[in-house]
Amino acid sequence: MNDKARRFAPRFSLRAFLIVVTVSAVWLGMHTRRARQQKAAVQTITDYGGWVRYDYQFVDGDFDGQAKSWVPQQVHEWLGIDMFHSVAEVNLSYSSDTGKRIETRTVAKHRSSAFQVCHVFGGSISKKRKPVTPT
Repeated sequence: MNDKARRFAPRFSLRAFLIVVTVSAVWLGMHTRRARQQKAAVQTITDYGGWVRYDYQFVDGDFDGQAKSWVPQQVHEWLGIDMFHSVAEVNLSYSSDTGKRIETRTVAKHRSSAFQVCHVFGGSISKKRKPVTPT
């Protein structure tokens, strides 16, 4: 009986094992890179007084500020929230601290940071056209 059970046990070659490890490492590297980019973009947004909301904070399409992540708090502290959750909403118009409108000139000074933020979240920034004055 023991010989029969061993005979039908799945066997994997070293080549198959190395392929699985390589594919897993590439996937993890890509996921980590995206998380680092998102973390940098979120930091840039919060530096300018804006705020972000993550996907777990939306329940049935409505924002719930008291929602808890499925990831334990200790893991969030160790790896960061951006490793497990995507940004669902970004606001650069109003400050989270004061509730007042953010000066457009402050963000415009750092155009490269704004482009980086939009690139990470899949958006685009267009230059504002100067108003045409009638002659």
